Formats: sequence, C-alpha cells, structure tokens
Amino acid sequence: FPRRSSVIVSNQLRNSNLKTKPFNDLKEQVDLLHRRHLNIKDDEFAKKKLLETNYFDLINGFETLLLIDKSDKSLGYENKSFDDFISLYTFDKELNKEILAVISSFESKLKTSLAHNFCEIFCEVPEKTLHYLKKNNYEDTAKSYGTYHPAYKDYHYNQFVLFQKPYKRNTNYVEYLKKTKPYVGRYTSPPLWIVIKSFCMGDLLSMVRLLKRPVLEKVLEDFNLTLNDTNLFINSIEIIKDLRNTCAHFELVNRFRTSGVYPIDKSLITKLQLNVLSNRHRGTKNNYRIRLFDALKVLTLFEDVTPIRKVVVRYYDRNVTIRKKYLILPLLDRMGEPNINNWKILGYQG
Repeated sequence: FPRRSSVIVSNQLRNSNLKTKPFNDLKEQVDLLHRRHLNIKDDEFAKKKLLETNYFDLINGFETLLLIDKSDKSLGYENKSFDDFISLYTFDKELNKEILAVISSFESKLKTSLAHNFCEIFCEVPEKTLHYLKKNNYEDTAKSYGTYHPAYKDYHYNQFVLFQKPYKRNTNYVEYLKKTKPYVGRYTSPPLWIVIKSFCMGDLLSMVRLLKRPVLEKVLEDFNLTLNDTNLFINSIEIIKDLRNTCAHFELVNRFRTSGVYPIDKSLITKLQLNVLSNRHRGTKNNYRIRLFDALKVLTLFEDVTPIRKVVVRYYDRNVTIRKKYLILPLLDRMGEPNINNWKILGYQG
C-alpha cells in the first residue's frame, strides 16, 4: 500500500461532506489497539490476522460489544483481548455458513416448485416449451401493485429477467444462457426447469409476484400455504432474500437487518410474533425492519434450522464455560433475542 498523503486527505475533507480515515499500515493498526488497552499476546499474529481479514469486519464490526464506553473509544477495551475479536469473527463465519446452507435448500425447493407448476399449466407439450417467455402467461400487476412497485416495473417495463429484450449482446435471456452455460446450450429449446437454475433470489421473487392464480395456488400448496397466505409468502421471500445476500456477500450476519424497503407483512408479524424495530427518530414501530433472530423465525416456516440453532447454543455454552459471558450476551441482544432459551427452541417442532 502507498503511504498516505496528508495533502490528499485534507483536500478530500475540504471538498466533501463524507467522513474519511487515513490509511494505517499493520503496525499502526496494532499500535492503535494497544493504545485502546486491548490485550494482544503476539503482535505478529495480530498483524497476520489483520492482513487476512478486513479490519472493519474484525474490529469495527464487534467493537461496540467490547468497548468499555461505546461513546468514547479512547477508554478502550480494558480486560478484553484480541482473541475475543477472533472468537466473535469465527463464530459469525460459522453462523453465516449454516444460514446460507439452509437458505440454499429453500431456494432449491422454490425453483423446483416454480418450474414444475408453471410448466404443468403453460408448457405441458414440447411445442410450448418456451411459453415461460410469453408475457401473457404471467399476471399483469397493474391492479395488484402500485405503479412504483417492483412487480409493476417487472411486468410493464420488462425488468423481469425473462422479459428483458435485448438481454445482453442483442439477445434474450435464454439465448444468452445457451451461449454461456453449457448445460443450457445442450437444448434447442431449454425447458424452464433448466433455465431457472440460473435465477438469483431476486429473479425468483419477481416470478412469484407475477404468477397467475392457478400456478400460484399450486406453488403455495407445495409450502403448505393457501392463496390467503400470498402476501405472507412473498414477504417471507423478500426477507430471506435480504438474509441470503448478507451471507453470500460475506457481510457480518450477526448485524443483519432487513433492508427496510418493504413493510413486514402484518400476518407474518402476528403468526411469528416478530419484533419489528422502532423508528429511531420517532420512537414508533414502522413495521419495516427486523433483526436476525426474527428473520430466522421466518425461515423456520419452510426449513429446519437445527444446524443454525446448534451454532448459537454451542457458542453460548462454550463462553459460559470459560466465563466469557461478556462476549455472548451482548451478541445475542444484537442478533435480536437476548434470551438463550428462545434460541434453544428456534424452529423446534416438539
């Protein structure tokens, strides 16, 4: 890395309202932690970890759990160690892995259900194989959603991946896949159950929003739901998509919050007794954001979350045993449920 330039930094500060921080090399980073009274047994080990791991994730991501006073960093991390940060970071990565695995199972089931039920109704014979590209086989969302809703734009502005023409290099999405995915290129007319393998969660969400009633009803049945649960199902996918993106982009999942761009469905809040976050400025419930524990409760509607539950309970038990409750208790609170007993029964069916 180049040495920082005080001239450049000062110019940035004068010309921008954004806050910035100068570059610190590894030694400077470790020295800063020493000044904040963090116990570091081996400076070289600390430098190695800071080189392997983003400082923002490893230190900034957890420091509010360990600082003596969150409002005054200069007071530091007295009686805390660098190993505590490593422990929290390692836990987060393990939790991330298990959550992503469970969501992948849900995503696979959703893809299978969508492809099977859509094809059964609209692509039932070979000559109709590509009828999943026909717009009139999807619901015009003009009446169902406002004009600013993503579903409206997916249909009327061709933002749904299957409606985009041209997609890339003046071709539609399927032709693009035939050129870039060998398993799709084997087919002259690739069936939906092949094409849908390439869909991201956002594409799946768009498709669910656009399903005509006969297909939607069958998809809901596959997840033990009825048409009355349509909004609950769609909102669940929105929440799970947010959580999946956090995990897939290797963000700290213990800090997870839903994006806040859509309201949490009232029936979902009632059914699962979700704890929606208060509006920070007005002190009122805005029904737009939930934390990790409540997002996992949504996931329990569709998947067994035992592997996720075990990671949390095991980490709690380990830290209680070594007398480090100061690590786990604020962490549980940040994740949305401070009581370990509620984590122990998360998704438990009896």
